[in-house]
Amino acid sequence: MGPNRGRGIACTSAYAYLAQVAEVTVEHDTIHVDRLVMACDCGQIINPTGARSQLEGGAVFTLSSILKEFITIKNGAVEQQNLTTTRLALS
Repeated sequence: MGPNRGRGIACTSAYAYLAQVAEVTVEHDTIHVDRLVMACDCGQIINPTGARSQLEGGAVFTLSSILKEFITIKNGAVEQQNLTTTRLALS
């Protein structure tokens, strides 16, 4: 790892055994996720494509909530009402 680079590790066993490692770079005040590696033991898989989609979707929503999403309040009410106004971390 070079300067301004690092790794973060997360693990859980809530519904399945899952571990993730994120390699990130910080430039000025911006965090870039350079690589995300996941390992999961979720038992017997009937639909491998569905299992992969669940894991990848969870990763995208997690990164989005950390890096892109925010809530704004106007006249005492939340402006974002559903996912059509949410910016996902796909780019």
